[in-house]
Amino acid sequence: MTEGQLSITLNSTDDLEYSEFVVHLCKKLFRVNPSVYIRKYQNALVIMISRVALIRFLTEQVGLVTGNKVKHQVAIPDWIMTKKVYQIACLKGLVDTDGSVFTHRYTVNGKQYAYKKLSYTSASAPLKHGAHSIFKTLGMQPRLAGAYDVRLDSQADMKTYFTMVGSRNPKHLKRFSN
Repeated sequence: MTEGQLSITLNSTDDLEYSEFVVHLCKKLFRVNPSVYIRKYQNALVIMISRVALIRFLTEQVGLVTGNKVKHQVAIPDWIMTKKVYQIACLKGLVDTDGSVFTHRYTVNGKQYAYKKLSYTSASAPLKHGAHSIFKTLGMQPRLAGAYDVRLDSQADMKTYFTMVGSRNPKHLKRFSN
């Protein structure tokens, strides 16, 4: 976010279907028609809203911060941590945009194993730790993996996540169900 614009960047191929949901949500929440730009050579789709009043509301009332979320090491606003319903909605949004569902494959003593896992990635340490805290609050056992990832490794946690939190990103839903 800048002082006059809000942008949401998604993968132009993998998240194309999800971007339609995000555009609809922006229209519903903010009563504006966002512009959508494709950056072909970056494989990126950018949803852009230019409204000074909206940015003022998001910073002054919602608690978001303008500027680069990584550079400023932004955190989840405190009010979100006060209610389970807010935590679930926030975690769903974070994972839907900056998360992935993948199949972890490995072999032990010649036997092959394959399990679905979830990863949320953020170079903002406060965001990463906030997501970790919400996973724990919701009864899951997340693992901090490397400098940027929070992971769900167990099948029980995967089931809990998709039952309790869910996803609006068709890519995640397809990967989880396959």
